[in-house]
Amino acid sequence: MARHVALEERTISASVAKMMTPMATMRRQLPAPPKPPPNFYELPLEAYAPHLGLSVASTLLFAFASHVMAVPWLGAFAGACAVPLLFFQHDVGHALSRCRTETHDHLCAAIALVTGTYWGASPWRVHTRHHCKTGDYYAWMVPDVDERFGGDIDDFLGPLRQGNPMGTDAANKPALRAILLAGSILASLFAFQIMFVIQAFAELRFYGHHKSGHTYANRTAADEDMIRGALLTLIHLCFGLAFMGPMGYLAFSLGMSGTLQIFAAGFHQPKGVANYAPSHYYDRQVESATNLKHLDNPVVDFLTFGGSGYHIEHHLWENVPVIHLPKLAKTARDYCKSNGLEYREVTFMEAWSSWLKEGWRLSGLSPRVR
Repeated sequence: MARHVALEERTISASVAKMMTPMATMRRQLPAPPKPPPNFYELPLEAYAPHLGLSVASTLLFAFASHVMAVPWLGAFAGACAVPLLFFQHDVGHALSRCRTETHDHLCAAIALVTGTYWGASPWRVHTRHHCKTGDYYAWMVPDVDERFGGDIDDFLGPLRQGNPMGTDAANKPALRAILLAGSILASLFAFQIMFVIQAFAELRFYGHHKSGHTYANRTAADEDMIRGALLTLIHLCFGLAFMGPMGYLAFSLGMSGTLQIFAAGFHQPKGVANYAPSHYYDRQVESATNLKHLDNPVVDFLTFGGSGYHIEHHLWENVPVIHLPKLAKTARDYCKSNGLEYREVTFMEAWSSWLKEGWRLSGLSPRVR
């Protein structure tokens, strides 16, 4: 499991500073937002325990029902019920080192046995880039997924960012545009969990290969993390496939990914952001992030610990766990207001409508010449 994402974000920002255009450095630089109270960084297990316990129990219950009743599609409900476990893993990975313990890390590893989502080096490279270059969709490239530098690949419309990949003729045919748009969004919706499985095994190709300058302890820890991730994922796959069968496990994966990603549509605006210099870190966060408005709903609160609607807060204070983000909403609003920025909130319908409109526009563009 990777350590302290914010530190890597700043490291990457410094490394790419010289690649920014002069115009980018002329933008007004936002000050850092006010620091939260120290207790807002804490990860109290007692606050997570009810959600985690209910999540594990309901996930196993639906998986068991899928097996006993021989109804594979019930696996989708098992996957949906596992979403709170993903939020917990995410919070632990973002947490300050002084706030996380071995118990937190062991719990995350145990969760990976249930979900198949081991947050090893590869997933954290992708997530670090998402925070560092959030909204930089036009640098989206599949082959560079293992690179520390590059654009934001947490994008529903990645294949369309360079125009219609099927060519100018396809860009002029509504039926082909619709098929391509649907394929791009569906792939992004339902590939989340399976990408973790693939990355856990793909990471093994780096075993024993380290960049110069790393200490022996760091090299050993990295190799052990690769082995741990692959083993936990293998055990998860063996039990999942044996218990639910291939179709039941597929439903489990699709249910988990789809439930999580449905919320993600309301976390960022689809048009991307400007080419900010690395020193303009907070400008980028506020321009890209949006908050998801939803009615008070016990199901939504269960799935997201009550913090799904506060993504602006997450990008301003990435080390604060989701359970504390609602407490920072007023501070975030005041920060945006004092800097002349919009504190954007969208509903599910508004979020998905904006993504579909932008996807339709992109699918009608001729492919760019590289």
